[in-house]
Amino acid sequence: MDVSDLQVGDIWTDPAARGEGLATTALEFICRMHASRNRTLWYLVEEDNRPSVKVAEKNGFQWVGCGTKHPRWGFRQFGYYSIDEPVQAVGEASDSR
Repeated sequence: MDVSDLQVGDIWTDPAARGEGLATTALEFICRMHASRNRTLWYLVEEDNRPSVKVAEKNGFQWVGCGTKHPRWGFRQFGYYSIDEPVQAVGEASDSR
């Protein structure tokens, strides 16, 4: 992530309100609000959290890889993420056949 980038996540919806599109609408609002600020938005989600992945996909986010959170100064709260397993870019040749 660049200094001007914005990380979005975790998004949580009360179980009684799930399935109503609240998370999708909230993320859509965040994307619109920051679209003109020349910054990249990153949506962090556990890869097995299908409902949250769907929210990201509905808002045009693309899977870029799997990563790890690393503590900074001994604190996870101030940590950072690194992409450990990037996905192959669209149009890139694959070594596996």
